[in-house]
Amino acid sequence: MLVILTGLPGCGRTAAGKELEKWGFKRLISHTCRERRNGEKDGIDYYFVTEEEFGELELVESNGVYGLHKSELEKLASDCVISVSLDRAQTLKKVVPNSVVVWLDAPVGVRRYRLIHDLGVDPDQAKKLLNVPFVLEADEVIDSTNIKTAEKVLEALGCSNPGEVPVEGDYDPQDKEMILKTAWELAWKKKTRPLEVVVEKDGNEYVLQVKFVPQIRRTRRITGYLASPELFNHAKKAELRDRRAYQLAN
Repeated sequence: MLVILTGLPGCGRTAAGKELEKWGFKRLISHTCRERRNGEKDGIDYYFVTEEEFGELELVESNGVYGLHKSELEKLASDCVISVSLDRAQTLKKVVPNSVVVWLDAPVGVRRYRLIHDLGVDPDQAKKLLNVPFVLEADEVIDSTNIKTAEKVLEALGCSNPGEVPVEGDYDPQDKEMILKTAWELAWKKKTRPLEVVVEKDGNEYVLQVKFVPQIRRTRRITGYLASPELFNHAKKAELRDRRAYQLAN
């Protein structure tokens, strides 16, 4: 099965695609002739080529800047995921008819913050991207506001939630400092904190099992005075950051 993640700029489709990889999905990697952004790696985020090389590739679909090489379709023997723009999603649906197009939906404020702060997009350019006209055509629509997007996609597809994936590697049960450091690094990425950390023996190696504090699902608007930012939940913090980003952009 191929899951095609799409949505308006800043919806979080790239991050959701990477999260689905942790659940066993293989990611189809596109070719692109645009310049590489900070932090992007060739062969991991995209295959970066020149415009001349891009024009000579055997692509199954392309919008002139991004395209999918036919060799990537060989991965479809397994469950796969790809994150693409709106124009490419419908073309890919025709190339792989049994694929599932998932629209990731997020409020404009959230998308503005992601574009400016997470992706480093210039505020003026971000304003243009936020006003892109579109037609919503998808098999599933998922709210991508918070960090549970990948799990929501799995639920929409009817997949059972396998729970926390064990961290692979050989861990010394006596090295408590390294164990806690690894657990907190994982928790930081999930915007939560460790609830339980256990090192279990699996054959000849030790495997780290980490359970995390569940995400607070209830949200409300920020009004009036709140004494301590440490008490804010994820939604409150996101709104404050978005307000600040809007002030800086205007």
